[in-house]
Amino acid sequence: MKNHSIKVQGNEKAIQAALTQVQIVDKAAEKGAKVGCLIVGLGILIGILGVNATVLGPGALILLALSGMCLIYGIVKYSRSNSRNIEDARYEQLMRLHKFLALDCDNDAELTYEVNLRAYDDPVYFLRKEKFGTGMFALPRGDISYYQMPFLTSRVLLRDGTTLAIQVDRATAKKTVTKRGVSGKTKTKSKLKYRDIYRVRIKVPEGMSHPPASLDEWRLKAQLKPDYKAAGPKARAVSVRKGIYDRVPDLDSLFKLLCVVFFSLHYERHRTA
Repeated sequence: MKNHSIKVQGNEKAIQAALTQVQIVDKAAEKGAKVGCLIVGLGILIGILGVNATVLGPGALILLALSGMCLIYGIVKYSRSNSRNIEDARYEQLMRLHKFLALDCDNDAELTYEVNLRAYDDPVYFLRKEKFGTGMFALPRGDISYYQMPFLTSRVLLRDGTTLAIQVDRATAKKTVTKRGVSGKTKTKSKLKYRDIYRVRIKVPEGMSHPPASLDEWRLKAQLKPDYKAAGPKARAVSVRKGIYDRVPDLDSLFKLLCVVFFSLHYERHRTA
């Protein structure tokens, strides 16, 4: 059974070793799937030779039997390997995030990461459906289904004692439309639109200055418009950007948001010191 997520927890070295092992297993699965395809192709070729050789005698039966064995083995090999295959970009983004955060963590600090492997429009993350053009003869008509998948989550303790929690969601709108073309025929098409939602939460330790009330100065410099709220030692920032089709959520926007939050926090500490 294919896993629905990758979750790693531990100190920096343990996390790096776990991610490296995930990469090794994934590359082996990709190689096994390719081998399975080659064996299936070989079985088809042998089967063609066996069919053409049936007029030559009993040797054709051996070729046909060998062809069947290759087909069965190749299909099983491909199926098992493909069930362990992971989209490379998903764990590669997790590696990028770990390298970014590990710079501000102690070597023995506890870090937790989890990346989701499900499809963005998996029924598990279904929110609601909206219909338009209702009526038996109304055209165009269709519906829009909304999903929101938690793509990546992380929780770390930074070197200065600040607790950082990160969540990246991908919101999906799946639109299905039935309309009549110029020729008079009705056609049904589907289209996907994505929004990536980046959430950052921090909690500063006791004895340190609280997060600033706003991010106005740093927000303008970074050309971001996050939704930011601060209350006592806690603060949260949320940024939304348009997602790109057939690509995982881009962590560059998350890194920019993190920089804005922590530049503001450090500036506030120096200002009140």
